[in-house]
Amino acid sequence: MIYIVFREFIRWFFQLFYKRIYIQGIENVPKGKPVILAADHTNALVDPLVVAIFMRRHIYFLARADVFANKFLVWLFGQVHMRPIYRPRDGADYVEKNEKIFEEVNNWLLTKKAVLIFSEGNCVSQKRLRPLKKGTVRMGFKAWEDGADVHIVPTGINYTYHHEGRSELMISYGKPMRLEDYRASFEQNPAKAYREANRDLSKGIKDEMIIIEKEENDNITESLLMIGRNDFNENRFPIMAKNPRRLYYEQRIAKKVNELYKEGGEAYDHLKKQVEAYQEKLNSLNTIDSAVRNSDQANSLIILILAPIAQLLSIVFHFPYRFFRKKAAAMTKNDISMFTTLWTGFLMGSYIAFGLVWLIVGSIFLGFILTFGIGIFIIFITYWSGVILEKRAADKANSRMEQLEIEAPEMVKELKALRLELSNWIKK
Repeated sequence: MIYIVFREFIRWFFQLFYKRIYIQGIENVPKGKPVILAADHTNALVDPLVVAIFMRRHIYFLARADVFANKFLVWLFGQVHMRPIYRPRDGADYVEKNEKIFEEVNNWLLTKKAVLIFSEGNCVSQKRLRPLKKGTVRMGFKAWEDGADVHIVPTGINYTYHHEGRSELMISYGKPMRLEDYRASFEQNPAKAYREANRDLSKGIKDEMIIIEKEENDNITESLLMIGRNDFNENRFPIMAKNPRRLYYEQRIAKKVNELYKEGGEAYDHLKKQVEAYQEKLNSLNTIDSAVRNSDQANSLIILILAPIAQLLSIVFHFPYRFFRKKAAAMTKNDISMFTTLWTGFLMGSYIAFGLVWLIVGSIFLGFILTFGIGIFIIFITYWSGVILEKRAADKANSRMEQLEIEAPEMVKELKALRLELSNWIKK
């Protein structure tokens, strides 16, 4: 019961926190079968949450032991099917503790449950897949040896920006790997079967991710992805989408950069210089890419009228969003991967506390129905005041760009010409 309540609340929360959520390939997760969802790991506890809340099937998963900081968290995480996985830093007896956890995972699979495992072993906020640990396939084969028809589903969890609210999330499930298909290899040499399955799994997860293969290409690829996103017209609603177009589009951009880098030579150098020049011009003019693209779009009169009201409302209703962002940033200076986890955790906790207090106190003085209705209205204005302020900020950037076209026409002309070249490179 607690799992279902938390799942529905967190599902609602993340549909407000993220601008848009894309989920594809959910039909690849076998029904009524023991399943391991093997995923990349780039955003700490947000990763298991976003997988679990958008799947009707109950998900069981492992998390690093240090997040089980007290008895309450041990109880709470236990209620939502989370168990600790131990590392050497967690004590000399970490191996023995993990053996007990692995036995529990085996029981989950033998009873046809779905288990989420982050096969890289730890969390790093980057758009590439690190070498997989062997634990995923070992646990899978152990349950398979005990008679379970285990399927491993390669899973990609992609964020446009890992540590930003109102960014976009793309979850993709690949074709399942049935461990029975490795029987011949396993009977010949179990270690060989592990290697083969791990190799296939690594490829499978990469196919569901946006991959920037080399760290030195992070900046150039992110700049091109930014341009591509602003060129990719998508309606604000629905927030939840099941089409694969967006993920394939971003994968294609990253792949083009990866391939050009491998080829080397003048083409890559030219592209890199163009991107760097474009970024320098954006910075020198103190503007943003979306304004360069949309500078000719007229400001919305209704947004102009509503913006002051939204600004006033945001002082109260957006205060937790700003306050907990700062608090999370201060607490994660040495481990940025935990930033979004803490930020969203604080936010959800504050909303739950406020909601309970409001329902109890409001029901006493106003009655439950009126209190509940006002609560829904508060959620409504919190969301829409944020949307209005987002649009107003975009309008201001566009207006600023229009003014720059008057003040520095040659610089703006060069900027737009550079953007057009880069945009055409993305599309071709």
